[in-house]
Amino acid sequence: MTKYIPPASVFFVWHPNDAKKVTPIINDCIGKLSRHPNAPFSRSVDIPIFIRTGDAKNLEKIRKSSKKVVAFYFLSKEVVADDEWHEFVRKEFSRNDISSIPIALDEQALNIDHKKKNGIRFAHDNDETLKKEAPMLILHEIYRWLLNASVKRGKGKERSLKLFLSHTKQSHNVGEESNGQKGFILAKSLKDVIDNGPMKSFFDMYDIEVGREFDEDMLANIADSTFLAIQCDEYSSRYWCQLEFMHAKERSIPIVIVDISSDFEDRRFPYSSNVPCVYVDFKSHPDHSDVLRILEACLIETIRFNYSRLQLEEYKKVGWIDSDFFIMSRPPEAIDIPHLLKSNHRKVVYPDPPVYAEERKLFDSFKIDIRTPFNFSQQHLKKVKIGASISTPSIESLILNGQTETNLTCLLEQVTKQILSRGSTFVFGGDLRENGYTRRMFEEAKIARNRMNLKEKNIEIYIAWPRYCGADFTTIKADNTKVAEIKTCPPPGNVKKYINNLGEPLLEGDENYRLVNSECLTKMREIITGHCDARICVGGMHSGFSGLMPGILEEVYLSIKNGKPLYLLGGFGGLTKSICEMISNKTVPKELTMEWQMENNEGYSELMEKRMVDYDEITSTIMSYDFKNGLSLEDNEALFKTQFVDEAIYLIFKGMNALYGGQT
Repeated sequence: MTKYIPPASVFFVWHPNDAKKVTPIINDCIGKLSRHPNAPFSRSVDIPIFIRTGDAKNLEKIRKSSKKVVAFYFLSKEVVADDEWHEFVRKEFSRNDISSIPIALDEQALNIDHKKKNGIRFAHDNDETLKKEAPMLILHEIYRWLLNASVKRGKGKERSLKLFLSHTKQSHNVGEESNGQKGFILAKSLKDVIDNGPMKSFFDMYDIEVGREFDEDMLANIADSTFLAIQCDEYSSRYWCQLEFMHAKERSIPIVIVDISSDFEDRRFPYSSNVPCVYVDFKSHPDHSDVLRILEACLIETIRFNYSRLQLEEYKKVGWIDSDFFIMSRPPEAIDIPHLLKSNHRKVVYPDPPVYAEERKLFDSFKIDIRTPFNFSQQHLKKVKIGASISTPSIESLILNGQTETNLTCLLEQVTKQILSRGSTFVFGGDLRENGYTRRMFEEAKIARNRMNLKEKNIEIYIAWPRYCGADFTTIKADNTKVAEIKTCPPPGNVKKYINNLGEPLLEGDENYRLVNSECLTKMREIITGHCDARICVGGMHSGFSGLMPGILEEVYLSIKNGKPLYLLGGFGGLTKSICEMISNKTVPKELTMEWQMENNEGYSELMEKRMVDYDEITSTIMSYDFKNGLSLEDNEALFKTQFVDEAIYLIFKGMNALYGGQT
C-alpha cells in the first residue's frame, strides 16, 4: 500500500526567551488555521502545525514528513547570542528540502550567520504591532511557499496571492450617494493597502488595458485569482457583478464575500452562497482594521481551498477515498449539478464537514453520490463500546514532540465524531474538571447529536468516588442526561473502612487520603475495561498523577491483561509515547520504573509502603502486547509514530472495521 504523505506542514521555531513576544503570534496563527474548538463541524484549514523551542541541545531536527514543509524561525538577539541556538538555526537554514522563512524580531536578528534569506521584517518592534502584522504576513508566506502551484508567476512578488475585486462602480451622478459607492470606496481602500503590501492584486478599474475587451480580460484574470465580492445593496442587480460571480463559481476558485449592505436588496443573487462572508459596517471610510480582516479572510479561504484539494488528492493516491470520485474544494451546490452531469461526475468528494442530510436530497434525486473523508467507506460499529484515554501530557513533553494542545483537541474532536457517527458507544472515565476532557466531551456529543440527528445515548461516563460528591455533579448530570449515561463507581471494599461518610471526601491531610483515592481510580478503570471492546490511548502524564500509577499506564496494562484491542498514538508525546517505544524497542524507559516514579512523585514512596505496585510485571505484560487490533505490524508502527491527526484516525478505524465492521 502507498504510504500516506501529507501535502504540507508548518513549523514555528523560537528561542524560549522570546516566548512572551512570540507565543501570542503563534497562537493566533494556529487559531486561524485550525478548526474552531466551539465549532467542530465548521470548515477550516487544518494544516498540520508543529513547534520547536527550548534548549537547543534537545531540539529535534525538523523532519521532512510531508511533501512540502515551511518553517518560520523567529530570530532575535537571544538567538544570535546563544551559540547553540545560533548553530541550530545556521544548520537548518543550509537545508534545501524545506522552505525556511526568517522572521526578524529586532535589529540584532540581522547579525545571525546564515545563508542570505529573504524573510519577514517589521516596521516596528512594538509588541502590539507585531501581533497585528505578523499573522497575516505568515499566512501569506504559507500560501506562497506551500500552496501556490502556478509556476508561471516566477519568484517573489510574482508568486503572491492575486485578488480579483468585484464591486459596483462609482456613481457619476452629481450629488448621488449610494451603498454602491461605498463598495467602490472599500475596493479602493483594499487596493491601496494591497499595493503597499506583499500581495499583487487585479483591480478592474486600474488594470484593464485601454482598447481590450472587458469580458476577455476579466474572465482571464478571474480564473487566476481569489475572487472577492463586495456586496452592497445594488450588487446583485448589476449584470457584470452577476457575470463575474457566476464565472468565479464555474472556474472553481476561492471566493470570499464582504457584505456592506445597509438597507434592502430586492433579490439576493442566488449563487452568492456557500462561501465565507465578512461583515463590515462603515460610514464614510473603512477602518484599517476592517481592511486587514477582509484580506486575512481571503488568505485563510485561499489556503483552505488549495490545501483541501491537495489533501483529497493524496487521500486518493493512498486509497482512503476511491479513485473515481471527483474532487471539489467546497461543498457541492445547485449550480454544480449541470456541470457534474455534463462531465459525468456522479461521484463527488469534498472537504469535511459533511452537509446536512436535507442538502443531500437534491443530489440524491440526480443520483449524484456526494461524500467527505469523514463519511467515506464508513462502517457501522453499532454494538461496539470504545474506550478512549486522551490526556494532555506535560508542557515539556508536548514541546519536545513539537505538538500543541490544539492538535490534541482536534484529535479528540475527530475521534468523538467517528465513534458517534458509526453508532458506537464512547466509554471513558470522567474527572469533571472545569476545563477537562469530560466537559469538553459533553459539548462534542451535543453538537454531534444535533448535526448527525442522533437519537440514542451513546456515551458512558464513569466517575470514581469521591468525584461525584456534591451539588456540582448533580447539576452536570442533569445538564447532560440526554447525551450520556453518567455512572458512579463506589469505593472498593478494601478501603471502605477508611471512609466515615460516603457523601464527604476525605480531607487531603488524612493519612489514608492517597490510598483511598488511588484504589477508587483503579476500581473505576477496572470497571471501564470490563465494559470496553477496545481502547484508544493518547498523551498522558509521567508524574503528578493521583492513582497507584500513571493513569494511561494502568489502562493499557488492564486492557492487555483482559485481551482488549489497543490503539496507541505515540506521536502526540506523553506516557503513550513511552509505552510505544517500550513495545517497539523491548526496553523499559526509566520513567516506567519504580525508582523513577518514587523520585519524581511526592508522597509516592509512602503510598507504595501501603500498596505496592509491581512495575516489572506491568512492563513485561505490556511488552508482550500481541497487536491483535485488526492492524498489521507495519500499521501499528505507523500508528505509534504518526503526528498527523488524519492518518491516526484512518489507522484506528481501519483496525476497528477489521475487527467489528458491519455489526448491527
